[in-house]
Amino acid sequence: MKAQSFGSILNATRISIAIELVSGMGKSNKEVSAALGITPSAVSQYVKGKRGASLRKDAGGLKGFDRVIKVASIEIGRLIEIKEYDRCQGMVLKIAQELAGISPEGSKAVAVAKEKYSNAEIKSILAERIKREHDSAMYFLGFAQSSSSYFARILFRQIATDSLRHADIVQALLERVDKPLSGEFGRVSIDIVDKLLEKAREHKEISINEIKERLGPEAGLLIESIEMDDKEQIVLLKKFRNLIK
Repeated sequence: MKAQSFGSILNATRISIAIELVSGMGKSNKEVSAALGITPSAVSQYVKGKRGASLRKDAGGLKGFDRVIKVASIEIGRLIEIKEYDRCQGMVLKIAQELAGISPEGSKAVAVAKEKYSNAEIKSILAERIKREHDSAMYFLGFAQSSSSYFARILFRQIATDSLRHADIVQALLERVDKPLSGEFGRVSIDIVDKLLEKAREHKEISINEIKERLGPEAGLLIESIEMDDKEQIVLLKKFRNLIK
């Protein structure tokens, strides 16, 4: 079975639970959407097999995957009944960590770091970062679950999502440590990067920054996070372009 990133396992877990909740337990797409943090249309596509089939197939080879999904779906179904949607997302994350062999203490990451490779020190640093990103995601999801503020829940969930994205990136780096530098950036043409830059700049043409005062300071903070992401995308694409010139 090919190695899978944590992000792939997390997505496969979310998709499989969504299907089980709708097809096996009769939950509505709207309920499952709220519990798993995805759109109702995405839930519908998962159930119909239009999206996520390959991810589920790959994850199906993980030890105990089907059993874990069944048990988790029952518990999440119970949480949906009492509208504890935030707890559902935290549970999905924890299940995906277990399936990936990552304990809260980062046991898998530590094991990888202790292998006798010439790049062991680099691996150790990357493994520790993966652990901390996962811990951070759990931490912020916990606060999202307990917060009574609508906007705070959104903000904390976004930070948790960022931590998971970072962990997935670092995991990809970890998997490449022992492989030679490939110069893969050179395979992307400047024309393509210029088109991507143009698309990224289009976001800024419809700025919502000016209306943040009308929506209040909490909404304004969320709008600032979007603006920061837009700027970061442009900066990264410019640096990418310089690398391949």
